[in-house]
Amino acid sequence: MYHPLLYRAWSNRTVLAGNSDSAKPTDSFRPVLSDTRHSTANPVSQQTVMCLKISDARQRHRTRPCPEKWTASNTGYCLLDSTYSNYPISLISLIYYISFSIIRRMNRLNSETRTRVVSCLLEACSVRSTVRLTGAAKKTVLRLLVEVGDVCAAYHDTMVRDLSCKRVQMDEVWTFNYCKAKQLTPEIAAKHPGAGDVWLWVALCADSRLALSWRVGLRDSATAQAFVEDVASRLSQRPQITSDSLHFYRAMIERVFGSDVDFATLTKHYSAQDSGRFSPPRFIGATREVIKGDPDPAHIATSYVERSNWSARTTMRRYTRLSNGFSRKLRNHEAAVNLNYFAYNFVRLHKSLRMSPAMAAGVTNRLWEVSDIVALLEAAESKKAA
Repeated sequence: MYHPLLYRAWSNRTVLAGNSDSAKPTDSFRPVLSDTRHSTANPVSQQTVMCLKISDARQRHRTRPCPEKWTASNTGYCLLDSTYSNYPISLISLIYYISFSIIRRMNRLNSETRTRVVSCLLEACSVRSTVRLTGAAKKTVLRLLVEVGDVCAAYHDTMVRDLSCKRVQMDEVWTFNYCKAKQLTPEIAAKHPGAGDVWLWVALCADSRLALSWRVGLRDSATAQAFVEDVASRLSQRPQITSDSLHFYRAMIERVFGSDVDFATLTKHYSAQDSGRFSPPRFIGATREVIKGDPDPAHIATSYVERSNWSARTTMRRYTRLSNGFSRKLRNHEAAVNLNYFAYNFVRLHKSLRMSPAMAAGVTNRLWEVSDIVALLEAAESKKAA
């Protein structure tokens, strides 16, 4: 089957090249992606090129024939190269555009397959296990992950605004990208940007359990400031904030909120006795400290955000300890975090609330499904194409 625009191009006799005199007019201009013939006579045998099957070498508008060394004998295939061709650039560009558009549509997953891929990624499946379960290629899964993650982050940034959260809990979750910080060398750092320890900053509304903000970065003042500023931009009233004793919180909350905040820290203490290599230390107590304002002592806690951290480690393969599912690229890691926290807010049913956190916070009035995330992606693609 031939594309109508390409057949029209043959009818107008404006694309000219080739060396086959015996082909029929109806057999002209079939675009294909093909590796050039693997032979010692072909100087570009290892290069994937766009070829055109040409029917008539005696076209009147042909300005220059293809050199013999670039043409496979008796095949009618000619390499389009600006050095060796003198054909109309606009038409060649049109053929390239149409051909790659057809190929792109052919390789795009349908909505059902996309839904199955995203569902696997949300159920703590690794990329390779998702490939085995869905039949999609690894690069296709990763590309879909990045696309969905970007769409989820954009939708969250737009919709999760003007929240009336009275109590906000903040915490950080550690993981690593490519390798741990103690194994990071200058060679690895140059080859893999973002390699080393990675921290996930999370702010949770204690009333609705909504993850109102999250950020992937280092455990430093710059990331802390960007994180706290994002939290402040989503609130519509004076909050009570509780965090751990990380010193970055004190400076940044003071800088961003000023006096319009009730802020306290909760410092947990653990036993110094070694409890084993893979066992957490024994909890022995906690200290509450009021930093600013007049926070309610009964709500100085980080229990909800720490429980959400546990959910993140169980639903994201990249955060599973003692496994090989860790991230190799920071870009993919950020997309996975965006997708999973978006699903936590909109898709997953909270057991104690009996609704999603987004419903409890008044952001949406229904429980989303994974297919709704795919529909959101396809709507963004259609808008971009238009």
